[in-house]
Amino acid sequence: MGRLNDSFHVQRLLERSSRLPFHTEPDPFFRQRVLKNLPHIFAADSMGSAEFEAGTIPKVIDQMIARKSHLRAANIEICITPNYADIRTLELDLETAKAHASDKYADEVDQESLADAQAAYTQGTVSHKANIYIIASNNLMNYARGFIADEARQAHHLKQPAYLRESFVGPAYIKHLFPIRGWFELDNGFMFFTSWRMFDGMTKLLEIKHSIAQPVAIGDGPQRTQTMDKRAVGAPPLPQPEA
Repeated sequence: MGRLNDSFHVQRLLERSSRLPFHTEPDPFFRQRVLKNLPHIFAADSMGSAEFEAGTIPKVIDQMIARKSHLRAANIEICITPNYADIRTLELDLETAKAHASDKYADEVDQESLADAQAAYTQGTVSHKANIYIIASNNLMNYARGFIADEARQAHHLKQPAYLRESFVGPAYIKHLFPIRGWFELDNGFMFFTSWRMFDGMTKLLEIKHSIAQPVAIGDGPQRTQTMDKRAVGAPPLPQPEA
């Protein structure tokens, strides 16, 4: 196995709100067919850096295509846990919403905001087990698994944040970073997803066979296998609305 590069550039991928059909007309050039169909699966999130601009993804796709016969699909289960800052932000948001809702001039919008803040606190301060779907070559698969598990704990110093953890828990999850359901590691060339649909689309596009079943959908967010019974360490009890 060759020397691996340090992972520094991870492109966030947005899931398309509606799946378009692949271009199915005959195309003698595999690369062109892959690049033509990528926009039907994902859009590259704006990363705010020239190092992620147009041309980077096709270049790394070329590297993956060059080792196409070695590409494999896999999935892992990881635990995503909110940190103290997540919990405290959601708590303050809830306290603010309660204050507005209890004001004598409060209206229906304030009551709805309170309900949203309570739901946000409930969902955003618990730990979750999550399925992550991976596409990588044989020599990268173990590295990819370890990178993803570490990134779930925000262990890396990336050029731009990946928001893997935030796509499941904390304030960012509640502010609907749902479209961020995939990531493309550009320094070594592997992809991972919280969306089975994006993962399955890419395996079809790259002609990778797999037997990973589609999970039962839970709402519209990333696929979670289980919400853990205990609220994250440090999370105060859910504030109850005043009588």
